[in-house]
Amino acid sequence: MAFEMKTIKEILNKSFPYLDSFNNKFLLIGFLALLVFVFLAVYAPFNMNQWGDNLYVGYVSIGIGVLLLTQFILRPALGFRELKVSSFMLWFVAEVLLITFGIYVVYSPELTSLNEKIYEYYRTLRYVVLIMVAPYFFILWYLSVRFKFASLEKIEHNNLTSVHEKGNELLTITGENNKVILAINYDQLLYVKSSGNYLNIYHLKGEKASKELVRLSLKELETKIIDSSIVRIHRSYMVNKHKISSFKKTRKGYKLIVQHASGEMLPVSIGYRDKFEEALEL
Repeated sequence: MAFEMKTIKEILNKSFPYLDSFNNKFLLIGFLALLVFVFLAVYAPFNMNQWGDNLYVGYVSIGIGVLLLTQFILRPALGFRELKVSSFMLWFVAEVLLITFGIYVVYSPELTSLNEKIYEYYRTLRYVVLIMVAPYFFILWYLSVRFKFASLEKIEHNNLTSVHEKGNELLTITGENNKVILAINYDQLLYVKSSGNYLNIYHLKGEKASKELVRLSLKELETKIIDSSIVRIHRSYMVNKHKISSFKKTRKGYKLIVQHASGEMLPVSIGYRDKFEEALEL
């Protein structure tokens, strides 16, 4: 039970970026208006063709107006520029209730008793939910697929650019009398883990991960690194951002899995979270 609650909490706290961009908001509103209008005009559900003339246009117009208001005015005004799954769900419910209220105010018959008004609003809400939910989430699915493909293309482009631009630049670590202890191509570096006055440097040797132990502090190593792909993520960790295979958001930051080193999850602490997000352009 505790595991299930933790899983639900993690899902609700996940980022929901599909409606953060200006273009995606317009795509949602435009496609939703089109799909709903076509559905109403073709199928006339709930005998709507007997309710009056030009109702389809009126209903869709109210929906467009509410969504423009909520997505472009209320979200920035209330500080909901970036949504999580939980805040998206609450926002969606609020949009449905507002659309229902708009249709109820404009098109409901004159009623005298409170019970009749409540029933009329409930009936309108039921119609709105039945008509709106399926196309709304179909469009969200489409936007999520587009977002994931765009993210994969961006990562692949960054990796190819990094390999091309960095060429044969080396991270060189020297000891006494400037004697070279270790020289690693930046593109081969996976991550670095601090252990007291020593560093465990994980890098590729052929197709396998290898570890080198050197006497050096992480702060000293930072001064030697000239490649912006190597990012400090924790007081004890640095990582090559192009070698990150996956990551997930946590309450305190992120957890990373690095290519060729799936046995360890690297932490991104609160103090370095903004720097990490900036490096990955999140």
